[in-house]
Amino acid sequence: LPVVASDIPENRELVDECGGFLFPLGDAAALRQILQRLVTDPGMAREAGRRSREMVTERFSWDHVAAETERFYFSLVGGSS
Repeated sequence: LPVVASDIPENRELVDECGGFLFPLGDAAALRQILQRLVTDPGMAREAGRRSREMVTERFSWDHVAAETERFYFSLVGGSS
């Protein structure tokens, strides 16, 4: 599924990277417009969902998170992995 989120700093970077859709916080009309676009263009919705899934799988897989955590801890103690 495509990512649709309110346009707040906590969402902006991730949604921009995955090609999702942002709407102004509290703007129900803007949210409705985005949802209508996605319903009327299922191909666009599928492609946006595919990009989102690909990015999340790449950045947030257990292997990636574990490797990043290990790098961080090694940086704290001045070592290298």
